[in-house]
Parts: sequence; structure tokens; C-alpha cells
Amino acid sequence: MSALKSTFIGAIYSAPSPLPGQSHRSSSNIGTEVLPPDTVNFQWVISGVSNPNQISFSVSQDVSGGNDPTHLTEVVSEKITDVVSTRSLYIGNPKGAQANFLVEIYALSRA
Repeated sequence: MSALKSTFIGAIYSAPSPLPGQSHRSSSNIGTEVLPPDTVNFQWVISGVSNPNQISFSVSQDVSGGNDPTHLTEVVSEKITDVVSTRSLYIGNPKGAQANFLVEIYALSRA
């Protein structure tokens, strides 16, 4: 089995709790539709806080005029997940955060 190559594809700040007027959403949108060839997984990395390993969150898709599907739950720092390729993902339901935190997204592809 070959090693996987990690490529930074984007980052987004999340509030420690849902934004005003929102039930779950704690960030703006980020697109993940432009990916390196042969991308097989995503890796999510939390930074910008002293307790990144105590934070978890979900990842949902913003659907204009519809219900926003949740694609990933209980995402923690360094977690490797399936690929969710879309133009409008956001962070939601943060747990364990005391301040804004940065979520970096990496595409893992076959080297």
C-alpha cells in the first residue's frame, strides 16, 4: 500500500457555539469541490486554540431554500473521513470549544 499525499485545500474559522439565529451553524461556507487527482479521503485539523483535542464538530452542506444535510459528525482534530466534495460546507454543533477555532481541511491522495 502506498503512502498518501496530504494537500491543503482550505481553512475556515468556527465560533465556539452556533452563530446568532442559527440552530447548528457556527461558521461561514467553504468549498471543497476542487480537489487534487486521486483524492481518497479528507483530514480535518483544528488549530488556533490551546485544546484542539477536546473539540468536536459536525460538517453540513448549505442548501439554499432547503434542509441542510449533515455529512459528518463527531469530527475531531486529525480525523480522516470520506470525501465530501461540494461548494458549500460549514461547521456546526461545536463541542468543547471555549473560543473561535480554525479548521484546516487536507485532501489525502495516492502518492
